[in-house]
Amino acid sequence: MGTFIIIMFSHHNVYGQEILNEAKSNHKLLRENPELAYQESRNILKKALLHKDNEAELYALNTICLYYEKKYDFKNMLFCADSLNNKARAYNYPAFRVIANNFRFKAYAFSGLEDEAYDQLQEGLKIIKRLKTKDSLAIEAESNLYISFSNYYLLKENHRKRLEYIRLSMIEHEKFNDSNYRKSLQFIDFANLATVYNEINIDSAEYYASLSISKNNNYFVDDVEFSNLVVLGQVNQKREVYDTALSYYLQAEKVVDFKNHINVKALYENIIQLYQVFGDSEKEEIYLHKLSLLNLNVYENQNESLRKILIDKKTQKKKNFKNFILVLCTLLILAVLVVYLFYKNRTKILEEQEQLSQLYLNEKSRHKSKNTDNLINMLKKNDIAFISSFNEDFPEFTKKILAINPEITNTEIEFCALIKLNIPTKDIARYKFLSIRTVQNKKYIIRKKLNIPKDVDIYLWINKL
Repeated sequence: MGTFIIIMFSHHNVYGQEILNEAKSNHKLLRENPELAYQESRNILKKALLHKDNEAELYALNTICLYYEKKYDFKNMLFCADSLNNKARAYNYPAFRVIANNFRFKAYAFSGLEDEAYDQLQEGLKIIKRLKTKDSLAIEAESNLYISFSNYYLLKENHRKRLEYIRLSMIEHEKFNDSNYRKSLQFIDFANLATVYNEINIDSAEYYASLSISKNNNYFVDDVEFSNLVVLGQVNQKREVYDTALSYYLQAEKVVDFKNHINVKALYENIIQLYQVFGDSEKEEIYLHKLSLLNLNVYENQNESLRKILIDKKTQKKKNFKNFILVLCTLLILAVLVVYLFYKNRTKILEEQEQLSQLYLNEKSRHKSKNTDNLINMLKKNDIAFISSFNEDFPEFTKKILAINPEITNTEIEFCALIKLNIPTKDIARYKFLSIRTVQNKKYIIRKKLNIPKDVDIYLWINKL
């Protein structure tokens, strides 16, 4: 997959209000010191609410959302985007609603919900097109929306569409009154063109990356520098000029500002490929470890955002009182049933289910593919990269589990993965340093959360997902 392209930070006219000026200055601080900018945004938010400065409040929320994006914290970014959207609607600031749509797009896209992500872009486009006049904030919101459209078509591997939306974004950039700001945006525009052309024509990619670098007049936009270095590295790698390619990649890695995790993953994968070419297994192992840690961090945050999205979808369907009563009664019945089974039949049920699982495992020998053996070896070694590797081999598995029950935990998803690999209870207990009864209880809870009928074997049911 290619590289996600760059959305610029806000640049706006200066107003007289003290809190609003503070909010805008703090927004620019986000690049230099994210932690400080985040703390200041929380303080500004309190002051804006106290003094009823609606615009300053929206700017502070925007900065907080961007902070969560930097941290790959998609769950909190979604909460923040929802708050930004609701406040912008209440205060009648449509441009900030479009900005909120953009944040939602990113969270949905990174969680694998591409249709929902696209809906956010379409909603934002409808809002922005209804505006009769546009200030700098609205122009920027629209140009960033087009960049997100381009990123959406990256997921679809439609690079001609990507190019179309980048050009629309560049047209918006020409509408800014500040000529110096327009010039600074060329640095970003050419970098984005280089990223798209990298999938179409590497000569054009090299040209635009070099042109972007030539337009850098100490703008201190590190993610643009990162993008240009990665593109030049990829161009040289495709040309098999491996030393030069590696030099560009290592320079890109040193860029300290925010870098999209998809781009960082691509960078690590490229570096790993080059060290394989060079036969440097020691350095290859270092970057494999970095990649595993990145995947683990992103995987956990993606699960959190996906869980929130799915919970929100369910909540929206329970709007009227009749449905609420129905759900409440169902939960009460289930609660009574669970308590009754727990005290009366728990041991018997666990034994029957274990017997059913043993029959299934005896009849169906464990899949002996190389990937499965590698996963089991990683499990035996308690390798932290196990769940990341499992998700690479079974990319749709976690989504299917969360679609059934968004509230299932990451630990329970990992247990589902062990069941998917047909690992018996006693082996799970040994690998995870648990008692057999604890493993049985965890499987029992998973059954309840996934609504697996008691007369259906859990291994059979999960292997059919």
